[in-house]
Amino acid sequence: MASPTTAPIDQGAKIPKPLHLIRAIEYWDIERRSWPGYEHCAVLIAEDADVHFRRSLMPRYRTALILTLAACCCASCQKEPIDTRAQDERAIRGADAATLKAAQANDVDGAVANYADDASWLPPNSPLVHGKAAIRAGWAKLIGNPGFTIDWQINKLEVGRAGDLAYTIYTYQMALDGANGKPITDQGKDMAVWRKQSDGAWKMVADTFNSDLALKQAKTPETKHQTIKHHPRRRHKTS
Repeated sequence: MASPTTAPIDQGAKIPKPLHLIRAIEYWDIERRSWPGYEHCAVLIAEDADVHFRRSLMPRYRTALILTLAACCCASCQKEPIDTRAQDERAIRGADAATLKAAQANDVDGAVANYADDASWLPPNSPLVHGKAAIRAGWAKLIGNPGFTIDWQINKLEVGRAGDLAYTIYTYQMALDGANGKPITDQGKDMAVWRKQSDGAWKMVADTFNSDLALKQAKTPETKHQTIKHHPRRRHKTS
């Protein structure tokens, strides 16, 4: 007499369709399209099981199998993203060279073309300037000075490993005519933060600069010392 725990196995039972494997592959395809910069792989493992296992345990483990394979596709099997830092550095240097050329030609629109719409400009001894339109007004005022000339050089450029942010450090030389017509020269340093846009172009999101020259101290007016003459006291004659 067969015990309840050893029921005969139906060898002719039809194996269920492997929908769990199809669903796992669908998850893999979604991840592959969502992260095209990565290489994706999936490892699918299948083994034979008797009808009792398929009928009682398969529904229980199906969800776990799908989650395990999906995690493998989106995490464990992903390789490092492609390193584009050399290409990004060339793009930033090209954009910066175009900005300098425009500034030297008194081209305001060209000088601000590589600022993002939400960029911030931090000029010395002045309030924060936010937004491309406000930055353009600041550049127009600067470039509009008589005798304006400018030059700068990139001393350091570093692109982040993720390839979406970078920063540049500069030195600059600038001159313009003062109120009395005499030229005023300045030299200093600059730092800009760049962000890669959705179209792949690089734009500045923050730009700040300041002079190497010390601020001129206001002259203290000279105090005029009045000369006080001391008259000798008259002696009174005593009778």
